[in-house]
Amino acid sequence: MSIAFIGISAPLNTSVKNSFFYEVWRQNHSIRFAVSGILGNVIFYGLDKVLLPVIEHTAIRSSASNNRSIFVGSRWINKNAASVSFFVAYLLDIAVQHFLNALLVFGLETIITQELYLSSLATTYTAYFSTLCGSTIFQAYLLKLGISNKVAFWSTIALGSMVNYVVLTSLNARGDGAPPNSKKCIVPKVTVDKRQQ
Repeated sequence: MSIAFIGISAPLNTSVKNSFFYEVWRQNHSIRFAVSGILGNVIFYGLDKVLLPVIEHTAIRSSASNNRSIFVGSRWINKNAASVSFFVAYLLDIAVQHFLNALLVFGLETIITQELYLSSLATTYTAYFSTLCGSTIFQAYLLKLGISNKVAFWSTIALGSMVNYVVLTSLNARGDGAPPNSKKCIVPKVTVDKRQQ
């Protein structure tokens, strides 16, 4: 099994290429990481919203079981459905965030082969797992304090994002401490038509 990526090559307007915003984007991995994180967090929020009613419904149906273990487990899941949904959505979103980080921050060449993809995905799950557990506990604590699910979700995400930025940047660091490809941006390849010069 191999993983293949299709490269997109499109002419990039010279005025865009030379623009201030393009240069800031291209040279600043922190901005690219923030954009990647925002996109990933929106997807994460969507996953959480989709999973919560599914988890609640499944827990309610399972609580009718005659098996005591299933009954106790489903009652606990139903009582903590928001935290269970948060955990499962986060677990699924790690793979999405891994791809977004490769696309926007570190470069698609960091995941171009199956070996690189799986290795970096394992590193990402390893890095995010402690944040996953800590964030789930923090989110459950905020919910127990009576904070709304939406405020608890986004407060937890804000804190977890800062932690993930520091962890991923250090894990992806080269010898000089800069993330791979920190000087470039993954944008469509610039093609120059020599006839127009």
